[in-house]
Amino acid sequence: MRAANSRDYLLFTMGINLALRASDLLSIKVGDVFDGRKEIVRYIWIKEKKTGKERKLFINSTIEEALLFHFRNKRIIRDNFLFTAKRSGEQLDRQALWELIKSGLRRWV
Repeated sequence: MRAANSRDYLLFTMGINLALRASDLLSIKVGDVFDGRKEIVRYIWIKEKKTGKERKLFINSTIEEALLFHFRNKRIIRDNFLFTAKRSGEQLDRQALWELIKSGLRRWV
Protein backbone atom coordinates (compact mmCIF):
# COMPACT_ATOMS: atom_id res chain seq x y z
CA MET A 1 0.00 0.00 0.00
CA ARG A 2 1.22 3.47 -0.84
CA ALA A 3 1.51 6.03 1.93
CA ALA A 4 -0.73 8.41 -0.06
CA ASN A 5 -3.61 6.03 0.51
CA SER A 6 -3.06 5.51 4.22
CA ARG A 7 -5.93 7.84 5.17
CA ASP A 8 -8.36 6.03 2.88
CA TYR A 9 -7.19 2.64 4.13
CA LEU A 10 -7.64 3.76 7.76
CA LEU A 11 -11.07 5.19 6.94
CA PHE A 12 -12.19 1.94 5.32
CA THR A 13 -10.67 -0.22 8.07
CA MET A 14 -12.27 1.73 10.91
CA GLY A 15 -15.60 2.00 9.09
CA ILE A 16 -15.82 -1.75 8.53
CA ASN A 17 -14.53 -2.80 11.95
CA LEU A 18 -16.44 -0.28 14.06
CA ALA A 19 -19.69 -0.24 12.04
CA LEU A 20 -20.23 3.48 12.57
CA ARG A 21 -22.37 5.91 10.65
CA ALA A 22 -20.37 8.22 8.40
CA SER A 23 -20.98 11.29 10.56
CA ASP A 24 -19.79 9.47 13.69
CA LEU A 25 -16.72 8.05 11.96
CA LEU A 26 -15.73 11.45 10.57
CA SER A 27 -16.08 13.11 13.99
CA ILE A 28 -13.31 11.02 15.59
CA LYS A 29 -10.31 13.08 16.66
CA VAL A 30 -6.69 11.96 16.87
CA GLY A 31 -6.87 12.35 20.66
CA ASP A 32 -9.68 9.79 20.77
CA VAL A 33 -7.38 7.02 19.49
CA PHE A 34 -4.04 8.10 21.01
CA ASP A 35 -3.45 8.63 24.72
CA GLY A 36 -1.24 11.32 26.27
CA ARG A 37 1.87 9.17 25.70
CA LYS A 38 1.02 8.88 21.98
CA GLU A 39 0.11 5.23 22.30
CA ILE A 40 -3.00 3.71 20.74
CA VAL A 41 -5.85 3.23 23.20
CA ARG A 42 -7.73 -0.08 23.50
CA TYR A 43 -11.22 1.50 23.44
CA ILE A 44 -12.78 4.71 22.23
CA TRP A 45 -16.03 6.29 23.32
CA ILE A 46 -18.36 7.65 20.66
CA LYS A 47 -21.55 9.61 21.25
CA GLU A 48 -23.72 8.80 18.25
CA LYS A 49 -25.06 11.93 16.59
CA LYS A 50 -28.32 10.33 15.46
CA THR A 51 -29.32 8.52 18.67
CA GLY A 52 -27.32 10.39 21.32
CA LYS A 53 -26.20 7.03 22.75
CA GLU A 54 -22.66 6.54 23.96
CA ARG A 55 -20.82 3.50 22.65
CA LYS A 56 -17.57 1.95 23.79
CA LEU A 57 -15.72 0.59 20.76
CA PHE A 58 -12.78 -1.81 20.80
CA ILE A 59 -9.69 -0.91 18.77
CA ASN A 60 -8.71 -4.29 17.33
CA SER A 61 -5.34 -5.24 15.85
CA THR A 62 -6.46 -4.46 12.29
CA ILE A 63 -7.38 -0.89 13.24
CA GLU A 64 -4.20 -0.57 15.29
CA GLU A 65 -2.05 -1.57 12.31
CA ALA A 66 -3.87 0.90 10.05
CA LEU A 67 -3.36 3.68 12.62
CA LEU A 68 0.35 2.90 12.92
CA PHE A 69 0.70 2.85 9.13
CA HIS A 70 -1.15 6.15 8.73
CA PHE A 71 0.79 7.96 11.46
CA ARG A 72 4.18 6.42 10.66
CA ASN A 73 5.65 9.71 9.41
CA LYS A 74 3.13 12.18 10.79
CA ARG A 75 2.96 14.26 13.93
CA ILE A 76 0.24 13.29 16.37
CA ILE A 77 -1.80 16.39 17.15
CA ARG A 78 -4.55 15.32 19.52
CA ASP A 79 -6.98 18.16 18.65
CA ASN A 80 -7.02 17.40 14.91
CA PHE A 81 -9.71 15.31 13.29
CA LEU A 82 -8.55 11.82 12.38
CA PHE A 83 -9.86 12.11 8.82
CA THR A 84 -8.97 15.34 7.07
CA ALA A 85 -9.02 16.52 3.47
CA LYS A 86 -5.60 16.11 1.88
CA ARG A 87 -5.46 19.62 0.39
CA SER A 88 -7.08 21.79 3.04
CA GLY A 89 -6.37 19.79 6.19
CA GLU A 90 -9.97 20.44 7.29
CA GLN A 91 -12.31 17.77 8.61
CA LEU A 92 -13.42 15.39 5.86
CA ASP A 93 -17.14 15.81 5.24
CA ARG A 94 -19.78 13.25 4.27
CA GLN A 95 -19.85 14.32 0.64
CA ALA A 96 -16.09 13.84 0.30
CA LEU A 97 -16.44 10.44 1.96
CA TRP A 98 -19.14 9.51 -0.54
CA GLU A 99 -16.87 10.55 -3.43
CA LEU A 100 -14.08 8.37 -2.00
CA ILE A 101 -16.43 5.40 -1.80
CA LYS A 102 -17.70 5.94 -5.36
CA SER A 103 -14.19 6.27 -6.79
CA GLY A 104 -13.10 3.15 -4.92
CA LEU A 105 -16.06 1.21 -6.28
CA ARG A 106 -15.25 2.29 -9.83
CA ARG A 107 -11.80 0.74 -9.47
CA TRP A 108 -13.25 -2.57 -8.29
CA VAL A 109 -16.26 -2.90 -10.62
